[in-house]
Amino acid sequence: MFIQSGAWVITSRDRTMEKQWLKKIINLLRNLRFKIFISVSLLIMIPTIIVSIVLVNLSVDSYSDKKIERFKINNSMLKNSIVSEGYLEKNNQSKVIETQIAQLAGEHNCRVQIINSQYVIVEDTDNSAVGKTSVAENVIKAMEGKSIFINSKKGKYVEFAQPLIISVNVSNNIVNNKSSIIGVLYIRYSMEDVQSYRKTVDRFAAIADSLVAVFALIMAWICSVALTDRLRKCTVQLRELHMVIHMMKIRVNILK
Repeated sequence: MFIQSGAWVITSRDRTMEKQWLKKIINLLRNLRFKIFISVSLLIMIPTIIVSIVLVNLSVDSYSDKKIERFKINNSMLKNSIVSEGYLEKNNQSKVIETQIAQLAGEHNCRVQIINSQYVIVEDTDNSAVGKTSVAENVIKAMEGKSIFINSKKGKYVEFAQPLIISVNVSNNIVNNKSSIIGVLYIRYSMEDVQSYRKTVDRFAAIADSLVAVFALIMAWICSVALTDRLRKCTVQLRELHMVIHMMKIRVNILK
């Protein structure tokens, strides 16, 4: 009996404690100062977080777009050099082209391949596919005259496949010159540094958001204190005014 009674007493105390905590929470939610504090905090912090997310995405997209534009410029320079130097016609030998490819691969951590019109890889910065036949879909499309660009955000790379085109003189008339595709320039750039850039921007954004959050809490506390006192004074004045009007109505009714 003592154990059962003791167990019942403990349970009833627990329930009493729960009710007291529930009342405190309800009273806190009804508290005017608490409502003002939460409202001001959210009014400052929510727009800040939204703006922060937008700015981070815009910054990363801008950084990525600038890198891709630089890649396109490098591609055009290398492609023009390959055609002008007659690299594919000179048994794939040109110090100018070799220097450009080495600088490009070292600076941008990219893989460069040059494929001739027979789909044979004659140059590869990895030296693993030289002499092999490339039947990649993008290479085939580029050999048909299409410029291919792929931005794989999941794979963290961008890929270019561009046709190498020369002009063929079929007559002395320049108008009658025809274009001929002699190969494909394939370049795959790594975009790992974009993710590193995003992490850096996210870190600075988190610091800025934390400072704004501290500022929001301070301003919310100041506003809650100031506005609560003013609202209470206004409430008291309104009650007094209501009482005065009520008394005047009573006096008017008495006089009537």
